[in-house]
Amino acid sequence: PKSESLILPTTMTENSSPSLKITTSLFNGQNYLAWSQSLTLFLKSRGKMGYVDGRIQAPSTTDSGYDQWEITNSLIMSWLIHSMVPELGEGYLSMETAQDIWEAVAVTYSRKGNFSQAFELRRSIESTLQGEQTVLQYFTFLTNGWKRLAHLEDYKPVCPTDSVGYKKFIARERVFKFLAGLNMEYDPVRGRALSMDTLPSLQEAFAYVQNEESRRSAMMAPVSTDRSALLSTP
Repeated sequence: PKSESLILPTTMTENSSPSLKITTSLFNGQNYLAWSQSLTLFLKSRGKMGYVDGRIQAPSTTDSGYDQWEITNSLIMSWLIHSMVPELGEGYLSMETAQDIWEAVAVTYSRKGNFSQAFELRRSIESTLQGEQTVLQYFTFLTNGWKRLAHLEDYKPVCPTDSVGYKKFIARERVFKFLAGLNMEYDPVRGRALSMDTLPSLQEAFAYVQNEESRRSAMMAPVSTDRSALLSTP
């Protein structure tokens, strides 16, 4: 097992505070995906991800590095627990390692392989149309839905060639869905996007459509009172 050689400062700093705020919103049992992504970014930025994903294991208690591992492990456990609402965090106080907490939360709340939820989410995405939403609202709904769906589904091509092809297929299907659900007034920009020699990425397609929305809004903006008065003066 791998142990970490790390010297912590002798005085408590902001980055080593057990109650350091590391997420924008506390984990409440319903926001696992956002919580786990925020925690992953935070832990990676501090070189501590190995403590929760199993790459850094506890050395023997007789090892010279054990005390340092125990200090860092306890700090990370505190970070994890303080990133949850109190009624959830208290349930993980008795665990021994940060990895135990991370894996227990994932098993309980990640919902990977939940076919019913994946089905409902996919159906919601496929049936969604822009309607009264702005282009940004419609795009955000789709991208958030796809992010959640990718989390629920655990398919990962083994062959590198298959992986590249699968990613291209998914990217193309998402562009098609985004364009297909737009309101009829965007038919011209939709046609231009689909007639390009190379299909635009999802982000590029969104930019094209949002630019058209901005152009239409500018053209339909009411003339100011001062401007109207000037135009009506003989």
